[in-house]
Amino acid sequence: SYAKSLSKIRSSINMLFDGDGEITTDPQEMADLLQAQFSSVFSDPNAPDVLDPSFTPPSVQHPQELPHFDFSDEDIISAISSIPSSSASGPDGVPAILLKNCANELRRPIEMIWEESFTSGVVPKVAIRKQA
Repeated sequence: SYAKSLSKIRSSINMLFDGDGEITTDPQEMADLLQAQFSSVFSDPNAPDVLDPSFTPPSVQHPQELPHFDFSDEDIISAISSIPSSSASGPDGVPAILLKNCANELRRPIEMIWEESFTSGVVPKVAIRKQA
């Protein structure tokens, strides 16, 4: 990648100790050692012999209650108004200028989406930013 090409740190595994404590530098032997180590600590979750972990859930001494948030029309319109008109579209593809020009018409649908998201605890997929 471009970022890796600019990195000044170059590292590789030059040697490993095998099961007998002997040093090996052979790439195939080192790959086999790493594979054996990986296989010993990780498992295939779909394998028939893998059991779900069993543990006792902790008791909750002070259950939390989520506060109720009210979004006023002014809150939503103010938030939309604060978006610079020249901003790029978000992950939903809606241009900022369209949001600003249609703020009054979009305030109720936006409020409904946020209320449903908060109530259900689910963020709409379109609102989740993809990390590059």
